[in-house]
Amino acid sequence: VNAAASWCVQSGARFIFNPSPITDMGQMPIKVADPLIVNQGEAAAIIGNKASPEAAAKALAKIAHSAVVTVGA
Repeated sequence: VNAAASWCVQSGARFIFNPSPITDMGQMPIKVADPLIVNQGEAAAIIGNKASPEAAAKALAKIAHSAVVTVGA
């Protein structure tokens, strides 16, 4: 994942990232993601607290270039 994210940065390509399941891959792929696509549980793991999907997306957008938080049915 880190190699793909680095390649995208170096090539000027967009890095669309869905880190499911969430693992400890470091912050670099999250920081360069555009968008970062996560569910509510993954968002909570990244930002460190449980928040509404809207609040989580806003918090994640401060870390990544952009973010999408999905919700269950």
